[in-house]
Amino acid sequence: GIFKKIVNFCLKNNAKLIHLSSTSVYGQSTKIVDETYKNLDPRSPYAEEKLMEENYLKRLKKIKFITFRLGTISGISKGMRFHTAVNKFCYQASLGIPLTVWKENYDQYRPYLGIRDCVEAIQFIMMNSKSRQTYNVISDNYKLRQVIDYIRDIRPVEINEVSTPLLNQYSYKVSPKKLQKLGFYAKDDLSRGIFSTMGALKCLEGC
Repeated sequence: GIFKKIVNFCLKNNAKLIHLSSTSVYGQSTKIVDETYKNLDPRSPYAEEKLMEENYLKRLKKIKFITFRLGTISGISKGMRFHTAVNKFCYQASLGIPLTVWKENYDQYRPYLGIRDCVEAIQFIMMNSKSRQTYNVISDNYKLRQVIDYIRDIRPVEINEVSTPLLNQYSYKVSPKKLQKLGFYAKDDLSRGIFSTMGALKCLEGC
């Protein structure tokens, strides 16, 4: 596949690989998980693919790589997409579309990552880390209830509660301590990020 072609190119040219993975490789957990956690349990095809990539790189002894396990990205960017949770909810709220939520999911935690923290963390790690390392890259862990409340602070939204779980609706919290020990601390705040996103969508209260 494409991933193996990229890896082979890096091997052939002695190039370092920046590998973007996902915190979703952890699966559901009742405790805070870090990069040493062994009971990885991906719950989606995407997460399964990312874990396969990670394991493939670890089996290759000669390649130099850094794996970034990214939280769910949110915030404004030129290539902004609306399939991830926060951006999707902001987009739906801007159109007056009810937010579909599994009723048992309100108090489940997920790791989120502001787009600025994402870019700055990658730049920082590239300059300060040895190769063949894996890092959780997140701004913080938030409950879904907090995400919805931040949107409601800007604009009233209707919630469509469903009784069956949606894809990837499970709870887990991720530790950023390994990256913090290296010297990087996240700066993005989800409430400010949502405010900026809703503003960019011209959905501030009163519009």
